[in-house]
Amino acid sequence: MQRVLYRTSFGMSWSKVLYLNQNVPDNYVDETFLECLKKNETNLGNQIKNGAIFLAGGFSVSPILKTLTETISTNTIYTMFALTKLVHLIFYDYGAKAAIVNRHISLNAAIFGAVCLASRLSSSYEAFALLIAASDIFLMSSMLREWISRLGLRTLQITITIILSSVAVIGLAVMTIATYAILFGLCIIATNLICPYVFYKLQKYKSKLQGPWDEAHVCVEPSSLQFNRACSY
Repeated sequence: MQRVLYRTSFGMSWSKVLYLNQNVPDNYVDETFLECLKKNETNLGNQIKNGAIFLAGGFSVSPILKTLTETISTNTIYTMFALTKLVHLIFYDYGAKAAIVNRHISLNAAIFGAVCLASRLSSSYEAFALLIAASDIFLMSSMLREWISRLGLRTLQITITIILSSVAVIGLAVMTIATYAILFGLCIIATNLICPYVFYKLQKYKSKLQGPWDEAHVCVEPSSLQFNRACSY
């Protein structure tokens, strides 16, 4: 391996190796140490290639997806779709650290529900469009919302939630009867506004019991930084 030599501030050659005594301090860091660093390097060609592979693969399996559950009755398909969406909602990552959260199960259940509905479409092209729409809604949209939440853009997050909820209610009213849209809108209001408000108000009635049965916690003295005693809260 050829060693690259640099001219140090001490007026002598320096190379990025550890096994040589180069007469420099142990904590010496040369100005050229990070000149080869590549941070967040993206390749547009690879991204286009991956997108093309995904589209080609999805289009090629669309005829299979359309006929995969074609022999199953329509009522069974609708029941399976409702159950998969329920599983998706149960295991979805809402930001809480809970053992029930599982992104893989949630995403697979959502995609499987879309596959079940694909057999009720008239052509493989429509099945392909449904597959792409399901990927955008349940995968890309989830990643976008997670990125917005990580940046702390609370106003944008609330705005997107209101827009998506409004579109869902209007679409349900157009495609079905207005009663279903009203019930769905009331469910959204209850889960996003009423239930959190009631949960917040009930916190004052919460009682936490403490005693010697609790786990012992180690207390550290700020002055000595030594573990001096163990106490129970």
